[in-house]
Amino acid sequence: MARSWILPLLLALATPAGADWLITLEGRMIETRGPWTIAGRTLTYVDLEGGEHSLDLDEVDLEASEETTGLKAGKPYVPKDEASEDEKKGKGKGKKGKNRGKPKVILYVTSLCKECMRAQELLEKLEVDFVVKDINSGPKTRREYQKKAGHGGGVPVIDIDGALVFSNNPRVIRQRVKEMREREAAAKSEPEGEGTEEAPLEPEREPVA
Repeated sequence: MARSWILPLLLALATPAGADWLITLEGRMIETRGPWTIAGRTLTYVDLEGGEHSLDLDEVDLEASEETTGLKAGKPYVPKDEASEDEKKGKGKGKKGKNRGKPKVILYVTSLCKECMRAQELLEKLEVDFVVKDINSGPKTRREYQKKAGHGGGVPVIDIDGALVFSNNPRVIRQRVKEMREREAAAKSEPEGEGTEEAPLEPEREPVA
């Protein structure tokens, strides 16, 4: 089944260059004056007449928008390599850079989130190997975050070996890290080829006042 933004894309290629394009999930194409900006869950853009508008990120197909803008400018679309230097090398103290497989601890953040910074400082203090992912860095990371936290989730969200911690909750973070390390120690002490099944961990949410 053809994607709904294909026709708007073909129309865009027939118009003069010099603008960016937004493609909504409904297939609507919006020509903007210059690039759009993202703050939290809101995308802001300026139309060709100079008017400022905003859309919820859930309304926009960012990947299609970037592809359309790139093709319109005569540039082949190349998906962003969203892995930051922290993700490639391993973030935090302790066994830095030794976790070469799928990271066991992922911290989802936004750039202006103070609680995210505090959560990161705590993970570093606990000497945990972790990666930091800004949920506004691109559609791939946002989809990954939304799959875990839901569309109404905030930040920080911390995936600690499959256990989700919502918000900066030091007590719960310490407990989940402790449980992860206990599982790692138990796995190392088991004879090769043996293991035990564990019940899935329930996510911890900060009580709402």
